[in-house]
Amino acid sequence: MLDSLIILALNSQPNPKFLTLFAGFIKVNVSVVRFGFLILMQRPTLAPDGILFQSSNGAGPGNSKIQLELTLAFSNFHSRKKAPILPGISMDPLLQIQDLSVRFNTPEGPARAVDRVSFDLAPGETLGLVGESGCGKSVTALSILGLIPDPPGKIEQGKILFSGKDLVTLAQDQLRRIRGNEISMIFQEPMTSLNPVLTIGRQVMEPLLAHKGLSRSEAEEEAVQWLERVKIPGARSHLSSYPHQLSGGMRQRVMIAMAMAVRPRILLADEPTTALDVTIQAQILSLMLELKKESHSSMLLITHDMGVVAQMVSRVVVMYAGEVVEQARTGDLFQNPSHPYTKGLLKSMPRLKRQKKSEKIRLEEIPGTVPRLTEQIAGCKFFARCPCAFDRCLQKRPALRNVRGDHFARCWLVEAS
Repeated sequence: MLDSLIILALNSQPNPKFLTLFAGFIKVNVSVVRFGFLILMQRPTLAPDGILFQSSNGAGPGNSKIQLELTLAFSNFHSRKKAPILPGISMDPLLQIQDLSVRFNTPEGPARAVDRVSFDLAPGETLGLVGESGCGKSVTALSILGLIPDPPGKIEQGKILFSGKDLVTLAQDQLRRIRGNEISMIFQEPMTSLNPVLTIGRQVMEPLLAHKGLSRSEAEEEAVQWLERVKIPGARSHLSSYPHQLSGGMRQRVMIAMAMAVRPRILLADEPTTALDVTIQAQILSLMLELKKESHSSMLLITHDMGVVAQMVSRVVVMYAGEVVEQARTGDLFQNPSHPYTKGLLKSMPRLKRQKKSEKIRLEEIPGTVPRLTEQIAGCKFFARCPCAFDRCLQKRPALRNVRGDHFARCWLVEAS
């Protein structure tokens, strides 16, 4: 019965009686459901990559509180769904990161920013990489593109396999043929990522000239088309504009156009909506999903916004202090988090549901601070902040163990269960 209601709700415009019935089944206040459908849905569909919600008007991702509340309510249904295989696309991993460690030499000693990280990215998949600032998310993405500055940084160990090639061992000229072509990146802050002394047109044209062999006039026309596709008004007139002449949202659209113009097989998006207001954030995320689906690209989305995770990704990798502590499908992670750190992240998100209207819901926080990367920790890195810690956690580092299915967590409590 519940599954039938969910399918109907995701593919129709429910009336007030249906909303009341639906709210009762999923045990959420009807006002939350009504407002959620009004803002998020407008003829909703179950997205092709298995994401729970996909708004047709692009309004969904910005309403993170509502999105998270509804996602939690639906997650039992969603966790049973597997992302469908696109016709003609192999589900062998397109990208495999195996036991990757990255070290930076500092005056205080070597700092291991990424510590034996492993995960896969399948063709057409959107994978979320989440965690607090400084946990190694961006360094992992930069390692894929070979952009770790050496010195002071160095990949100590591990493999980054892309279509069977180990990117760590490739020569720079070979890596340049892949970087910005088969693997592109949207950087965190477009104002510092775009070259301030080059025009927008030249920067969008550069990957087309370098990787697609187009003439200058052909690249210019292609650049105009991509600026139009990312919904920049008066696209041709902005070819001669400089980054400082555009708003934050328009600069981010330019970054997306640069990354997608060559139709990469993998898109790395490093917190692409940081510092943007909620409305622009929603538009940018909707645009990224639309372009990704058109090109059948895979996406690695780096974020700390769990509402964005609920909207955008089908599988989540949680990082803490340079290492992977949990990974699972989105619905399973939201409904049944296993690592105390993941539980803390979810509890720190605002909640709309309350028992009484007068009830005040206090946001929970994770006590303590992240350990210094220069610290040598023999046991669990979350030990000092963990409410469930015991002696064994301090003595030995837990392995990433299977919880159930394709859900894994690095915790001694999981191993003991």
